[in-house]
Amino acid sequence: MPASPMIEFLHRLRSALVVQAASASVPLALKTSTIKAATLLAASPAAAAETIPAHVVALTEGVLKAMSLTRLKTVLAVLLGLGLLGILGYAFAERQPDGPAEKDKPGAGTAGRPAKLHPVLVQDFEKLSSLPKVWVVGVSDKNASVQLSTDRPSEGKQCLKLHYHFTGAGQYLGVSNAVKIKMPVHKLRFMLRGDGSGSGYGVYLEDAGGETHKFRNADTMKVDFTGWKEVAIDLDAAHETWGGDKNGKIDYPITGVTFEVSSPGKAVESDLAFDALSVDSEKSPDETLGCEVSVLSPDYCSDVKGDTKVSLSAPGFKRVTAKCWKQGRGFGADSTVATVDLDAHGKGSFVFPADQYPHGPVMLRISGSSGPVKDTCYLQLYNKGGVSWNEGMPKDPPPAAKGMKLLFADDFKGPLSISSTDRKATYYDHKPPDGHQDFSAHPFAGHDSPNTPFTQVDTYLRTRATSARLKST
Repeated sequence: MPASPMIEFLHRLRSALVVQAASASVPLALKTSTIKAATLLAASPAAAAETIPAHVVALTEGVLKAMSLTRLKTVLAVLLGLGLLGILGYAFAERQPDGPAEKDKPGAGTAGRPAKLHPVLVQDFEKLSSLPKVWVVGVSDKNASVQLSTDRPSEGKQCLKLHYHFTGAGQYLGVSNAVKIKMPVHKLRFMLRGDGSGSGYGVYLEDAGGETHKFRNADTMKVDFTGWKEVAIDLDAAHETWGGDKNGKIDYPITGVTFEVSSPGKAVESDLAFDALSVDSEKSPDETLGCEVSVLSPDYCSDVKGDTKVSLSAPGFKRVTAKCWKQGRGFGADSTVATVDLDAHGKGSFVFPADQYPHGPVMLRISGSSGPVKDTCYLQLYNKGGVSWNEGMPKDPPPAAKGMKLLFADDFKGPLSISSTDRKATYYDHKPPDGHQDFSAHPFAGHDSPNTPFTQVDTYLRTRATSARLKST
């Protein structure tokens, strides 16, 4: 099918513009913008005026004026032949009557954004298990610190107070908050108490793919005010990204929100405060933040024996189920320990009959669900009582090893033979040859150190990982 006269005209106009732009040695990006502008000018001058930057429109008009008289006559002849006046008349007939645009009407959504969004509080800084981490660039670590403060919070009883000291231009810092935002969100809000210093501010998001998304406008995002002010950031707007999977989109869950503060270009020492971090989400608060199951007692990785009370917290869930693998024929079978109805605060408890389960390491899996939101807590315990089941070396080799010769076996009945340097040791506690290539961003502790992760419990080798920052296991 031959191309329509209008399409053919636009192609000719595009070709003419390419020739004119190339002869002027204009950068490629500007050529492309000019060609797009000319195409839109030909199709709808009104739309072009609204959507194309002024400098591109000006350049486009200049190129059109620079075209030869012969080309202009040709263009005019084609336009007249197509009945341009009729097209323009149709465009005017299609114009909307005066009044608010559809996208501005209450309850109307924008492209890719539902009409109704739910406000969800992410962090109120009332209770934190640990303070947010502060990092700095171009200035000493000692020049920035945070603390929970009862001094004039925006909401509740506390806010997060930042003390900072910039000594010159080009310096900035970040206050990193660990979060878990599981559902799509379109705006991020927080309260900022300004000091009138003129320092810049912005926000970084870290997503599930490890990519960082930076939202910062140097012209408008300045602390040129004092007192509390709500900051609202459109997460659908164009922004800078780097690192991670580099796909340029926010992958969920969002795992971190960092408040950035930058120097105003001069020395300044002052305080800022943050409060009421929230998002506008497509889903409910429970769906957005996810309900989390956690055990209050006994401690994770603790020893148990006999009937053991397990207390838990699972806000957002109404019921949880606890399961544990139990001894039996063959590989045994999964079993339900308890189903717990939680109170209005998401608290509850159940009794784990440890004597009815295998001796040694056991794991309780405590799961909850609320619509599409699910979470499972894994509680590792060591059963000092219980039933001896599948312990020790098997009497007969497994079927897959039939006909093979056994070269090495260790039932962990004797002293542990683990070392960082002794080549005669049975096990090496770092990756050879010298441990600096361990497969982790976290340091490995050697068996000869005070924090050795290795212990022998009955006939088991226990390897325990501990977070020094949280002082928990």
